[in-house]
Amino acid sequence: MECSFGIWEELTTSEIKARYPEEWRARSKDKWNVSAPSGEAYADVHARVSAWCEEASFAETNLVVCHGLTSPNIGSLN
Repeated sequence: MECSFGIWEELTTSEIKARYPEEWRARSKDKWNVSAPSGEAYADVHARVSAWCEEASFAETNLVVCHGLTSPNIGSLN
């Protein structure tokens, strides 16, 4: 459950800035709403994590393993 960075996956920041300067600038200004090409914006991740939390059964003790971006989203759903 992590954010997809689409075609930017496995590229360095320098490579992204060089190959996709306009997209990089747009996303840098608004990461919540602007996604990497073919990727997800932070709002997309929040919606996806929220939907998962609504469907998940937390009747028992659960362990959820996730990355740094997903953790605050889960924590905000309490």
